Amino acid sequence: MAHTDSVLTIIDKDLKQYDRIWAAAGTPNSAFELKAHDLDTLTGGTWIDIAK
Repeated sequence: MAHTDSVLTIIDKDLKQYDRIWAAAGTPNSAFELKAHDLDTLTGGTWIDIAK
């Protein structure tokens, strides 16, 4: 387990406009595709308006 306390995860609502998004871990070889609408399920995050 990486964290002993819960982590607040927020997700920018603007990501919902995309069918597919790409996540990466620092190198082009670690990129992967996912559906934006799955982010809350995958992360336990909450959608909020971040951009003005």
